[in-house]
Amino acid sequence: MRRRIFFIGVLSATAAWFGRRALRNMFEITNRSGHALQGLTVEVCGSVFDFGDLPAGQSVGKQFEMEGNEASFHITGRLHGGTMVREHCGYAVWEDVVKVFRFDIQPDGSIDEIR
Repeated sequence: MRRRIFFIGVLSATAAWFGRRALRNMFEITNRSGHALQGLTVEVCGSVFDFGDLPAGQSVGKQFEMEGNEASFHITGRLHGGTMVREHCGYAVWEDVVKVFRFDIQPDGSIDEIR
């Protein structure tokens, strides 16, 4: 009987872990500036994601877990010519589930949210 309860507990914990991971949101950033982007960092929901350098035309992304009621994305970096990329953009709320937030970095360093 103890083995059965233990097995059910382990199975339930594993299912909860996979279920929670599957329900995370994701962001994706594409460098459409035509220049290499140096030191790309994204901050959202208290997590900081450091991607380093991102070549022109390439994309990166990560899953993140929503904490709190709402959050925005703080994206920073520097284009090859020295133009700073530094913007608060996007808007995530607690009811967003399994949503992908997409951002394009433009040649002037601005960031467009793709919907």
